[in-house]
Amino acid sequence: INVAHNDKLGVGDPREIKIVGDDISKESWGFQVGDNGASMIGDLMWFGPLKGMQKLFFHTPLVNVFIMGSEAYHDYYRWPLKDRKVFENWKATTHWGKLFRDYETGEVWKRLEQAA
Repeated sequence: INVAHNDKLGVGDPREIKIVGDDISKESWGFQVGDNGASMIGDLMWFGPLKGMQKLFFHTPLVNVFIMGSEAYHDYYRWPLKDRKVFENWKATTHWGKLFRDYETGEVWKRLEQAA
């Protein structure tokens, strides 16, 4: 970004960037960030008593344990038992979800062909 800024290809200095549009600094969509098993273990390894062992855990084949744990959690627990229902509800009840479903099923292309 600095090279492009110095070559006058754009503005890369945050002090010179003009922000336009609505002020969203007070905007809240109600998202919540919580802890789960992975984040708690991560906190122990990055900021806690296990910090000195990071190289052992992440620069050796032991890293595969974390990868497999993540796959098991997300692919075999979280998605099939929780998130799939949320996703299907989103597809069925929102404008963007219906558009996504239409692309997924090919309906959007059929409508375009009919309109042509």
